[in-house]
Amino acid sequence: MREFTVGRSAQADVTIADETVSGVHLKVLVQPGRITVVDLGSTNGTKVKRGGEVKLDPQVAHDVRAEEEVILGHYTVSILTLVNQFNQGGGCVSKETNNSQTSPKTNEKRQKPGISRYIRHDDGTFEEN
Repeated sequence: MREFTVGRSAQADVTIADETVSGVHLKVLVQPGRITVVDLGSTNGTKVKRGGEVKLDPQVAHDVRAEEEVILGHYTVSILTLVNQFNQGGGCVSKETNNSQTSPKTNEKRQKPGISRYIRHDDGTFEEN
């Protein structure tokens, strides 16, 4: 299992430069076939785009799919982008790295070529390349 935090401060493993994102806003836990997120009591909350927007209860673990997007404060980012940024050593998510695409032939969720390490299957599970 790998675990990392997302937030605005340098204390977070993956940072987002947006004033509506809390210092340490979210915890992400990655296990084979499963990703779990926990809002760490952020000021502006966390939502998951799942048809509509689903507000997450703070301090409660919520399973998410790699292709889903989370809204941290007013900043929207894909789960896959966060995981990939962490796999690359953390740092700040930029507009350039927050750009994912779906391949219609294979239904693979990928970021820019050479960056993604995960493949999403039709059933919502994922695996590392």
